[in-house]
Parts: sequence; C-alpha cells; structure tokens
Amino acid sequence: MALVTRVNVPEHAGGRGYYHDFCFKFHARFADATFETGDGGLLDWTQRLVGSAKERCFISGIGIDRLALAVGSP
Repeated sequence: MALVTRVNVPEHAGGRGYYHDFCFKFHARFADATFETGDGGLLDWTQRLVGSAKERCFISGIGIDRLALAVGSP
C-alpha cells in the first residue's frame, strides 16, 4: 500500500466551492489500483457563522469503506 497525497492542484475541481483557499486529498494505491480514501481543507463558513474573520476551521476525514473496497471482500 502506498499513500499518495495531492495538495492544491489547480486543475482538480474536486472540493471547490466547499473548501476555502486550501484543500487536499488522500489516495491509497493497492497493486495497480488507486482509491481516493479521504480529503480535507479549510472552511470559511465558521467565519460567516460567528462573524469573525479571525475564526479558522480545518477539517479532514478518511473513508474506511474506501479502504475496504481497495483490499477487496474477504
């Protein structure tokens, strides 16, 4: 298994409109297949919610179900 990370790749449209300024994706490679397993980035909706430009929110997540797909069924 290899973990491939892509950070701020302008030609990738995924996450635009949801993440603000910075986003990333995790990919796991098993044999010859690559699976997107997670993503994350900066959000701006917390700034709008509390009305403070100093507010920052960075989130990330991983999909364990995607890892299960990558390894296959038992």
